[in-house]
Amino acid sequence: MFRLVNKKRAYLLCLVFVLALIVSFMPVKDVKAADEGKWGTCNWTIDSNGLLTIESGTGVNTNNNSPWFGASINNEIKKIKITGPVILPADSSSLFNVYWMNNKITSIEGLSNLDTSGVTDMRNMFNGCLNLTSLDLSSFDTLNVTSTFGMFSSCEQLSSLDLSSFNTPMLEDAGSMFDNCKALTSLNICNFDASSLTNMDNMFSNCFKLAELDLSSFSIKAGAHGYGLLGGCGRLRKLTTPQSIGAGFTTGKLPLDYTDYNTGKRYEVINNDSPTSTLLLSETVDVAPTYTGMAKTNLGNWRYVENGVINARYTGMAEKDSVWWYFKNGSLVADYTGEASNIMGTWYYKNGHVDFGANGLVNTSGDAWRLVNNGRIDTGYTGIAENAYGYWYLAGGFLVFDYTGEASNALGIWYFENGQINWNANGMINTGSKWRMVNGGRVDTGYTGMANNKNGWWYFVNGELDWNYTGMANNAFGWWYYTNGRLDWTYTGMANNVLGWWYYTGGHINWTYTGEGYNVFGAWFYENGRINWDANGMVWTGTRWRIVNGGHVDTSYTGMACNIFGWWYFINGDLDWTYTGEGYNVFGAWFYENGHINWGANGMIYTGTKWRMANGGHIDIGYTGMANNWLGWWYFVNGELDLNYTGMAYNVYGWWYYTNGRLDWNYTGIGENIYGKWLYVSGRIAFDYSGSYNINGKDYAIRNGYVV
Repeated sequence: MFRLVNKKRAYLLCLVFVLALIVSFMPVKDVKAADEGKWGTCNWTIDSNGLLTIESGTGVNTNNNSPWFGASINNEIKKIKITGPVILPADSSSLFNVYWMNNKITSIEGLSNLDTSGVTDMRNMFNGCLNLTSLDLSSFDTLNVTSTFGMFSSCEQLSSLDLSSFNTPMLEDAGSMFDNCKALTSLNICNFDASSLTNMDNMFSNCFKLAELDLSSFSIKAGAHGYGLLGGCGRLRKLTTPQSIGAGFTTGKLPLDYTDYNTGKRYEVINNDSPTSTLLLSETVDVAPTYTGMAKTNLGNWRYVENGVINARYTGMAEKDSVWWYFKNGSLVADYTGEASNIMGTWYYKNGHVDFGANGLVNTSGDAWRLVNNGRIDTGYTGIAENAYGYWYLAGGFLVFDYTGEASNALGIWYFENGQINWNANGMINTGSKWRMVNGGRVDTGYTGMANNKNGWWYFVNGELDWNYTGMANNAFGWWYYTNGRLDWTYTGMANNVLGWWYYTGGHINWTYTGEGYNVFGAWFYENGRINWDANGMVWTGTRWRIVNGGHVDTSYTGMACNIFGWWYFINGDLDWTYTGEGYNVFGAWFYENGHINWGANGMIYTGTKWRMANGGHIDIGYTGMANNWLGWWYFVNGELDLNYTGMAYNVYGWWYYTNGRLDWNYTGIGENIYGKWLYVSGRIAFDYSGSYNINGKDYAIRNGYVV
């Protein structure tokens, strides 16, 4: 027996040894970190099984980007475990939105370790957690939170959510907070404080399975908006409405009726005057499933039906027996007067239907006046329209009461003030973009001429102030000069029109002006304010004598000119009273002294640059011979003293000898002319000498002064 037991024990020991040997060679699965990092002071790891572990510490602002969004295997995170106290930052947006639209997270453990007392931004915190089935947020402190936008959006497997612990006095933005929570059947927000809420757009949209919703804790403030608040909540059966809804809530009021698009039943509020109301009553229509249009319900109301179901969100037009009616929130509004649009245009409604008899300018609602043609509003019309109160200006189909400016029709261009033709407008009017001439409200497009206002006189062309006009214009008070469209009171100078050239002083024609005027073409002679085209020769311009040719002052003329007072000398067209010298005309050369011919000038005259022979003021340019003055006798050639002449010259007193143009009284010697050689003694031929005469050591035989 003992031996048998020992054999069994040995056998078992061998078996254990073999098994241990086999196990020692088997691979052991390593559950080590596949990625790791730090968020603020919090260490975190993601292991190969998809577990994200977050250790204790203090996080930093996420800025709407999950701290693990950039992890190498963030799309493999299946579970999150928070192992110790974590202080969340003010901005904790998108904290667990680790991989958008491919989020595999099924559970989050340790949410009670999160300190949310300092959080203000919880936007998108759990957004996109598609597989998350439950959340316990009872430990969350939301006292300072201002935004929960998209906080649970697209948590598609979340079936219930208890947020009764949420205290939200600071909450402003809850838009899309539960959007697309497709599986949500229970939602407790009974203690929500909505007093600061501004944005409730799409807050519960597409919560397809939600049957009841209690908003009795809500007090919606004035000016808030909630577009699409309950959009897509097709199974909602019971809605407890807010305590109060402030004025100006964008949807007007919460939709206090609702249609179940699965059954076609319509729910309405009962006892709507109580602090809160509950939807209980049903309403149906008996139409084909494909019918779209207006239909009467079992309660006798006209409703808008779409594919056989009442559409309580429809606002617009519907047709019945060629009459178009107006619907709001799916209900016919029989007392509606205003506008509505369809694909054919915008229409004028009166008493709930299109008024096809409406034409002209119609007050469609409030201050809106529109141009209507057989009930249809001309939304593109810009121009003038008339009613019993006058003519008005419309832009884009609307009467513009604050319009001041111009508008035209077949009768002309008109001036509008405060949207209406101002029949009392006259004279210069600033129409907003330009200055116009207006007569009884009508722009005088044919007016060309002068007009004035408190700022001066102005020039108009075709009824419009011409800022580019520079020139003459006249009115009952005379002719005036304009510069850049404005009467120029400072202008002194020339100007022309079809009647001629005129002289202006102080901006108007000076009819008494006689004198000169200047322009780019030169200087001109004016007489009685106008260029005297007949003026020629010497003309007294009022301050000086000028040379004029057909009214044009010849400022380049230098020479002689005459008038009844004599002949005068001009330099650059101006009589030169200081001029002493010569002047020339067809009659010859003349001697001028103090600007005019000196008729008393005779004999040798110094003309300023040379000595000349004058005879009664006339220079004898043909004179060749002797002449004398107080300095002596001189020799002239062609009327001009020839200082280079050395030789013989004759006058009634005899023959004389000249050296360098001057009679040389000291000369004794031989002189020669065409008649031969002669003996000069003291500058004169010695006709009374005969004999031998020695000159410079040479003897000459002389007979009666002649060298033989």
